[in-house]
Amino acid sequence: MWAVEIRVAATNLGATLCGMREFLDRCRAIPSRFETVSDGSGTVIVRVEFDGPDTAEAFRREFDPAV
Repeated sequence: MWAVEIRVAATNLGATLCGMREFLDRCRAIPSRFETVSDGSGTVIVRVEFDGPDTAEAFRREFDPAV
């Protein structure tokens, strides 16, 4: 499993999740796990696990502003 964790401001969560859905549909990617956890400070951690490294890296580049 290749996991990607993205930190998202809670106020942007809806738009970010829509963008993630569009990415997954466009790439025909099916994550093996997709979960969200609030860290209590107004940030939500989105953790997505993929079966292969290529899709995980493309997802990370698309949604992680630190990359």
